[in-house]
Amino acid sequence: MVWLRFNMGLVASPLQPLLTELHSPQITTNTGTSACFGWFSQPVGTNGQTTLFKNGSGDGFYCYITLQTPAIVPHANSTGPIGVVLMSNLKAPLDPLGETILALLSGEPPMEDEGLEVSKACGTVS
Repeated sequence: MVWLRFNMGLVASPLQPLLTELHSPQITTNTGTSACFGWFSQPVGTNGQTTLFKNGSGDGFYCYITLQTPAIVPHANSTGPIGVVLMSNLKAPLDPLGETILALLSGEPPMEDEGLEVSKACGTVS
């Protein structure tokens, strides 16, 4: 949680000036997703807004972390930065669920069937 708070600009640190560089795209794919230093960035909507995220898995677990801050996404429905951390003891992608939660917290409509895909991956939907 400290890493998320630091990247959201909520932790005072002498490393604060590095955030701009850490969050800057270094390589962009043809899908629009970019690789940053330790993060991936992805456009959100049509306003040039960006979400940062990182995911990972191993035998028996999956994790997903994503964030938007007013500096990254100046959304009207939020008074501050928004971040989501999801961890599971199942090796099932949590990205759609994290994106849905982030969209709801930022006042945006979630993409359809995002939660359903997570449920299918976890085996809770037949």
